[in-house]
Amino acid sequence: VAPGEPELRATLVYSDPPGAPLATKHRVNDLDLEVVAPDATPWRGNVGLDGGPFSAPGGAADDANTVENVFVAA
Repeated sequence: VAPGEPELRATLVYSDPPGAPLATKHRVNDLDLEVVAPDATPWRGNVGLDGGPFSAPGGAADDANTVENVFVAA
C-alpha cells in the first residue's frame, strides 16, 4: 500500500459446491483471508467488522463464510 493511502480493503469471495444435505456446515472448502502488516500483525477476514467499519487485528479465522473482508484504516 502506498504511503498516504487512506485505507486498505481486501476481499476474498469464492463459490463452493454444496455439502452433504445433512451436514452441519454446508460448505466443502474453507478458504481464509489473512493480511499481514509489515510489522507482522495479522488481520483475518471479518474480525471486528460486526462492531464497526474497520477490521480488528488478530482473531480467529472465519470458518463459516465464503465472503471475507479486511478493512484497515491508514
